[in-house]
Amino acid sequence: MITYTWNINKMYTKLLLNGLTNVVHTIDWSYVGTDENDNTASIRMPMILPEPLEENFTPYNNITEEMVISWLESILNIEDLQQGIIDKIEIIKNPPIIELPFPWVNS
Repeated sequence: MITYTWNINKMYTKLLLNGLTNVVHTIDWSYVGTDENDNTASIRMPMILPEPLEENFTPYNNITEEMVISWLESILNIEDLQQGIIDKIEIIKNPPIIELPFPWVNS
């Protein structure tokens, strides 16, 4: 079983947008998965948010981590992210290419 967690690395804002101030424009996020053997893989990328409407705008100082995660979850395909992490962990557990010592060197 894999446990998934979000990391919000950075948020970039526009100082002024359509009369609103400190509008979150881009979220730099990571989605991390760790299996029962502590194998960990992650996906990190920026997400540009749609421009907010004045009626659903949250002032910057009122934004919580939970709100930001809910924004990401409403935009991103979580199943695809989880499958990508599952695939990366499988490669960690069963690497397709490995480095072996030279056969002529005694260990």
